[in-house]
Order: sequence, then structure tokens, then C-alpha cells
Amino acid sequence: MVVLSAGSVGRAGGAGPAVAPAGGSATGRAGAGPTARQNVAMIRTPRAAALLAAVVVTGLSGLSGCSAAHSPAPAHPTATTTAAPGAAARLAARFRQSGGTSQVYGIQRSTGPGGVPKLVVWTHDADPGDPAFDRLKASVTTFIAGDQGVSLRHGYLLDVYGPDGRLLHRLDARM
Repeated sequence: MVVLSAGSVGRAGGAGPAVAPAGGSATGRAGAGPTARQNVAMIRTPRAAALLAAVVVTGLSGLSGCSAAHSPAPAHPTATTTAAPGAAARLAARFRQSGGTSQVYGIQRSTGPGGVPKLVVWTHDADPGDPAFDRLKASVTTFIAGDQGVSLRHGYLLDVYGPDGRLLHRLDARM
């Protein structure tokens, strides 16, 4: 094993690092210079310090963002895709055929907490105003309760997403 000593002056003329066989010194005399372990320590110290500094800087820059382990997930989705799933698009087509607004291109129905219907609606109408929402809500709930036979007796949950996938409205109408 050959060890380079970064801390020595060098060979006979002082040109370059000394080369020492493991267990000996650069001069070849046993015990006359640093041991092989000391030589390795001398080499590793500057390199290790530089490596440690690079690792610390890289690690700290990675910690500056949010971490899923430290940030609780929202209770409800805050955005969705702009395309409605196939079954939601088919239900919206039946909704439009029965007289519902042409702006709705997706209606997804599932069971929410406590067994109440949970409705997710995708609309081309980006108007987040209350009058537009009230018309949409009345139209969708009439269709779901009347044409689809879903009971709204205990209320319902309704999420409405706009054309860009942004949540426009979230209504909890449970009784």
C-alpha cells in the first residue's frame, strides 16, 4: 500500500508529495516520520473537510422546501384535472340531454361521509359568483334526485371545478 502525504515537503528536492510504504516513512527509516495511519489522516483531512462542506450545503438547500413528512395533507382536494373521467362525462351528457346546462361536462357521484351523496362537477363556466353557482347547484341536484333517483334527504356534498381545474366551490349541505 502506498500513501501520499499532503503535509510533507516532498522528496529529496522538495518537489511533490512524499510517497511512503505502509508502515514506514518517506525516507524509508522505520519510526522516522509519520506512520501510515497519520499519512492517511493528513490526506483525508483537507479532502474530507471540502467534501463535508459540499454535503452540508447540498443538504441544507434541500431542506429549504416543504416536506410531506412535516406538512399535513389538505382534508379535501384543492385542484383536479381539467378532464372529467369517462363515467363523469357520460353522466354529464345525460344531464345535458335532460335539460341541464351545456356548461357542465362532468358529474361524478360517490358516497361521502355518513353515506350522503358526494358530487363533483366539472364546468366550462369559470364564473365563481354566487348566482351562477346557485343555478348550477339547483340544476345538478334536481337531476341527481329526480332523474337518477338519489336521495338528498340527509344532504349532500358538492365540489365544482372550473375549466382550468381550479376549485370554484365546495358546499357541505349535510343535515
